[in-house]
Amino acid sequence: MSAPVVLAKPKAQKVSRSNRGSLPGEDSDEWRTPLPVLRAIERHLGVHFIADMAADRHNSVCPIYFTREDDTLAMNAGSIRDRIRDSLPAVDPQKHALFCNPPYKATGLAAWIQKGAAVSKWIDLPWVFLLPASRTEQPWMHLRPAHEFNLTLVKHRIAYIRPDGTPGTRPNHPSMVMAFPGENRRILGGRFSLLNREKEGT
Repeated sequence: MSAPVVLAKPKAQKVSRSNRGSLPGEDSDEWRTPLPVLRAIERHLGVHFIADMAADRHNSVCPIYFTREDDTLAMNAGSIRDRIRDSLPAVDPQKHALFCNPPYKATGLAAWIQKGAAVSKWIDLPWVFLLPASRTEQPWMHLRPAHEFNLTLVKHRIAYIRPDGTPGTRPNHPSMVMAFPGENRRILGGRFSLLNREKEGT
């Protein structure tokens, strides 16, 4: 008598989420950073963000913002400085900083890292990135010498805000903050730190 045929139970399909936490078919580069997360980063670094370097009028988290049409990557540092000073004449390099949650898909991250490093040096304003922390083996992570930037790991994954204003799902990576302080190292603290969002109430 032959053994009974046992049919294998089909494996549950794993839902693949993007770097922002979106599901297949709804991926976008136009996600917004939750304001409580932004404020926690400001408190942790001792800065106040005045410009969002990759945004639009719907998802900007700062009073000054640079859109896809502005093309931040193509702008020279002088034009960026002038745009900021035209909007906020009393820029204080001891307090103010530039924020950037860059688009992951359209341009990749390497060009943004190089731009942030160059601009922060040229206009003497810190440029602070919110980046995927699980990508430390990627080439963009090693573009700049370690002494040029500070790293902060963010405990607990960030649910970014979808373009339609609804909260996204849990992303497939933790996040980190990479800060290029330019000449102003005092306000950005140590070289390596941890931001515990539970203690910050976010």
